[in-house]
Amino acid sequence: MQGNGKFWGVGPKPMCFGFSTAVLLIAISLASVAEARITQLQVVRLESPTFGGMTFGSVGAYEKITARASGEVDPTLPGNALMTDIQFAPRNARGMVEYSMDVFILKPIDPSKGSGKIFYDVVNRGSKGSYTTFNQAAAPSSVANTDASGAGTGLLMRRGYTIVWSGWEDASLIGTGANTLTASLPVAHNPDGSSIVAKTITEQIFDNATGTDVPLTYAAANLDQSQAYMVVHNHTQFVGGPLVNRVTVPTSVWSYVNNTTVRINRADPFLAPYDQGAAFEFVYPAKDPIVLALGFAATRDLISFLKAIRRAGATSRAFCIGVSTPMRTGRSSSTA
Repeated sequence: MQGNGKFWGVGPKPMCFGFSTAVLLIAISLASVAEARITQLQVVRLESPTFGGMTFGSVGAYEKITARASGEVDPTLPGNALMTDIQFAPRNARGMVEYSMDVFILKPIDPSKGSGKIFYDVVNRGSKGSYTTFNQAAAPSSVANTDASGAGTGLLMRRGYTIVWSGWEDASLIGTGANTLTASLPVAHNPDGSSIVAKTITEQIFDNATGTDVPLTYAAANLDQSQAYMVVHNHTQFVGGPLVNRVTVPTSVWSYVNNTTVRINRADPFLAPYDQGAAFEFVYPAKDPIVLALGFAATRDLISFLKAIRRAGATSRAFCIGVSTPMRTGRSSSTA
């Protein structure tokens, strides 16, 4: 069964979030979710049952929910005020800073048969990762039905977990795709509305002999080469290779293509001594910073929200897993 456009809402009256499946007929009062700061959870796709109706022992069948969550934080509270640039983020009529994110949930159709635990898999550049490690199958699609083969070994489902993924990186940084989970985070501006400008750094390692273009994380505030600089070094310091110290690259070797791309002339004789894995570091004046720490807060708030609505998934604890950079979220937000 599929459904579209249903809402979990937070408001002054009890709310309903309904599908014909009984476990999703939920009434939630504002008091139960006030601290979570998730203001709306819109389900855009429901597959119930998923995995072709396969059952997982006493847990039974699972369903798959694709959703979009919206939330807000009070920038004056100590737990939020420490976020870089949040004081410069736009605020709504309530003085709150808003965000939204993609959410993807696999849960027992009958939550009373589940373990009461959330297995939160931190996405890496928007991709679901740990599901494959534990279930030995590709992560289920956000936009298409999943047959029985998508369950793999079924380990997590047999153990009754509610498996949750959510976006925490802004789409402008990692791109978008049908199965990419992203967040929409605000851009900070000066009080007068003008762009905030500050130095930032972008690193590029090509690992080939032909790459030339360096995409900039943030748009350059101007294209004046005198206000930027580039250094290069071989990435072999730990194995005793040559040219491991950073050396300034002449401005004749690099140039701006536009305010989001820098081009390096890899054929220039200056770069001849450097290997294909050389690291180029570019420091430049950037503008319009995104309040990226809100991605951590969004994760915190979503898990708190899901734990609060126990009738939705019978969840009492949350466990977090991730690989590489995504585990910054695990160190920065409490999910247990």
